[in-house]
Amino acid sequence: MVAKATTFFTTLRRLKLPAFVVLATHRLKPGLRAEWLDHAIINARSARSEPGCLQFDVVASREDSNTGFLVEIYVDEAAWREHFRQPYCEKFMAAIEHMLHERVRILADRFEP
Repeated sequence: MVAKATTFFTTLRRLKLPAFVVLATHRLKPGLRAEWLDHAIINARSARSEPGCLQFDVVASREDSNTGFLVEIYVDEAAWREHFRQPYCEKFMAAIEHMLHERVRILADRFEP
């Protein structure tokens, strides 16, 4: 796994691509973490096959069982917007809507992988 990550970062540095980052925090209603994880993982696995998606991680808080995170990195903002047009993303968003107490999204630029 380390070799794969090293190759990824080396390639990204060589291409000198700017990266568009989405840090999404999903504060869940109590007791829905397992269901949220199921849907988030399916969405992430599909998103990773998109040509503009460089990374898509699903992260669950160790400190708060009602908080999950999505860490998404795309080649640019257009690739992120294209992600939302995908059927699996639309399905994910619809499936988790009732689970969310709050959603916070931070859009950012990554300068160094």
